[in-house]
Amino acid sequence: MGLCCLTEIIPEYEKFIPDHPFININEGNLYSVLIQLLKNPGLLKKYKKRGRDWVIQNHDLKYTTNQLYGYYNEKGWIKS
Repeated sequence: MGLCCLTEIIPEYEKFIPDHPFININEGNLYSVLIQLLKNPGLLKKYKKRGRDWVIQNHDLKYTTNQLYGYYNEKGWIKS
């Protein structure tokens, strides 16, 4: 959808998906991050594009289907 996503990310998630497009926020930096984005529309646009590109790359039907079939095949639930 081309949205800028702000969320609090735990360190384990950062290690699991290090290339995510999310802006890591918490109660200590929420205000400053919002001000930075509001004052810099170009940065906001960059995060919006990055988010959309990431979703297309990682959640496209072909990508997820191949990932699931590989997983199911590895578990022996199906044979390719």
